[in-house]
Amino acid sequence: MAGFLALDGLALIGTAITTVPVIQDLFNPKPDSSTTTKVRIIVGDADFAEGNEPHVSLFDRSGNNIGFTSDFRQFGDVINRGQPADIDVVQIDPGASANGAEYMALSASEGNAICISIVTVTTPTGIKYSFMGDIATQCGIPWFPGNVLASIGPKGEVRPNCVWIDGDGTNGINTHGLGMHLPSFQSNEDREQDFQEHPDRMCKSDPRFKAYDALTFTDSIPFFKEPVFDGTTLLDFDDKALDQSNWDQKPIDLSILGQRRRSYSYQKQQQYEQDGDARNVAATGTTTGTGTGTTNKKAVAGGNHRNETNTTTGTTATSSQESSATESAGDDKKKHGGGNNPDPNSNPKNMNPNEQDKGKNRKNKNWKMPGHLIVTPHASHNVQAVCKSRSSMGPDIVNPKEGWYCDMETKTLWEVCKTSKQGACFDVDTNRMRMGKGNSRRDEKSGRVIPRKEYTTVKQWK
Repeated sequence: MAGFLALDGLALIGTAITTVPVIQDLFNPKPDSSTTTKVRIIVGDADFAEGNEPHVSLFDRSGNNIGFTSDFRQFGDVINRGQPADIDVVQIDPGASANGAEYMALSASEGNAICISIVTVTTPTGIKYSFMGDIATQCGIPWFPGNVLASIGPKGEVRPNCVWIDGDGTNGINTHGLGMHLPSFQSNEDREQDFQEHPDRMCKSDPRFKAYDALTFTDSIPFFKEPVFDGTTLLDFDDKALDQSNWDQKPIDLSILGQRRRSYSYQKQQQYEQDGDARNVAATGTTTGTGTGTTNKKAVAGGNHRNETNTTTGTTATSSQESSATESAGDDKKKHGGGNNPDPNSNPKNMNPNEQDKGKNRKNKNWKMPGHLIVTPHASHNVQAVCKSRSSMGPDIVNPKEGWYCDMETKTLWEVCKTSKQGACFDVDTNRMRMGKGNSRRDEKSGRVIPRKEYTTVKQWK
């Protein structure tokens, strides 16, 4: 995608959060209306990444809800892979708040999972913010490599990873929504270094960035009562972003919905909430209460999750970072705990790829994307890192230039075949694993079972 370079954003290069210039074409122009904020959402470039448009809610710096997605009838429209979905959010009451949008909540609108690579926001005054899915990778939220070009600069081409959200958990993805503090994603080199040295300031600060296993467009999200960083340098005031006494959350007055309460989309939302029990059982094996009382929604296993009761809707938004869907196949009884936890993208057993899980391939019980293969030529798509990460999730992937293939069902790495006589390797000409010595079903060196897979779709990334 061509275009001038605009604001600096936060992306992941290697294993470090880095400042990169974001392509201007990814932003909407300044809105014509003084009460409209334009949100652009771009999903990963693969069939599996596309799905239904999420709900969007915006909040000002004081945590007041200032708008929902304007055209309720379009909720659930499909975002095509690699293409932007432009969403207008109209301020509910133009005179109610003097502050523009500083917090945003995205929540799944339908059952189809989507993998979000980039979100850009353009306010009525022309202020621009960007969010890239790489932050989710760093914080241990379900992710997969993306193929949308976000930056061309001194640090090369940047294609951010995408972050998963899903409405019903049937894909094994229990992240239902995301909340974020938009100014925290503006960047410079000082902030880049700050987050590299103190990842908890991003990943364990609920108002700054959090994933939820239950979030609807009528739920509020936390906000900072006082500023947590210097507006000029962008440097945090020590650990103020982690100080929970500086966090607050305001209920949403549902009466502001007015006639929208009787719209088709609102009825769909009500039905969605009524179906919560069945959906939650499918996703987590637990039941979810409905009605006006406090909902006892169980946080997904694997972290220090804290239930947060929304006093307006009677629902409890719970954190979904490091959900059961992110469980490493090589360590399937031990979760990477701790809420928004940095994901080092390291092998949990620190093994050589040819030695991990020797003699046994453990299947990821939440993996539900069979029959799909991604072939990528990009150096930034590190298949070894994808395979070793506890929180990565998606179809099988191979990078011929890197020389590795990942069976995402078992989170097992296999070498790409280098010679015609090599066995127990992935053949990129046939898109199949070759058998071992003497046509053995096991790799002689590691003792691992060699997978036999047939792919119905093979996506060649460019």
